Amino acid sequence: MTSKAEEVSKPTLEMRVLRRAAELLGGERELARRLHVPMRDLFMWLKGDERPTKVYFLCAVDLLLELGESGIPAEDLNPPAPGRDRGTSAEGG
Repeated sequence: MTSKAEEVSKPTLEMRVLRRAAELLGGERELARRLHVPMRDLFMWLKGDERPTKVYFLCAVDLLLELGESGIPAEDLNPPAPGRDRGTSAEGG
């Protein structure tokens, strides 16, 4: 089981997508401009204090695709099958 501290410190998929999009666009300001969101909202999402709505998250993913790079490992794009936890193994988890 993950502790609350581990959950906070581990970047979510949304955070990683937004960070990569900001990096590829040259910074957070350009990402906020492209997403049409206030910097305050973007900073909350980047820090993990709040989660972006699905619309903004998918817009960020679309930006990555437009830029020709996702920078996200393929296994993170495919959720585990129902009933299977990513952190357990078939042998003893």
